[in-house]
Amino acid sequence: RTQIVHELDASYVVFHLNLRPNMVVAESGTGSGAMSHAIMRTIAPGGLLHTFEFNRHRVKEARREFEKNGVGHLVKVHWRDVCGEEKADDSGPASEDGAESGREGRRTSDGGVAG
Repeated sequence: RTQIVHELDASYVVFHLNLRPNMVVAESGTGSGAMSHAIMRTIAPGGLLHTFEFNRHRVKEARREFEKNGVGHLVKVHWRDVCGEEKADDSGPASEDGAESGREGRRTSDGGVAG
């Protein structure tokens, strides 16, 4: 279930995580992207957010939204359930559409996708 994070709450989280410009951050659950945007505003100009989302449709939408909002260079959207079985990893920048390419399967020890 997705919980909308309001700006005041996002600021509280960012502060208590001690996030700073140019950091690399991992986020579990992209959801609406509100928290993602708050993180990216904080880690800009040279940081990178790795955000993980299990809903394939939401991954595609988040990529489009991040690019549209001019923050695509600060994020890599991964299609993966961080609490369960891995899906085909799509770890390219927001502008890449690897998840849309139909790659599906399981991860191999060398980082490739089998199946």
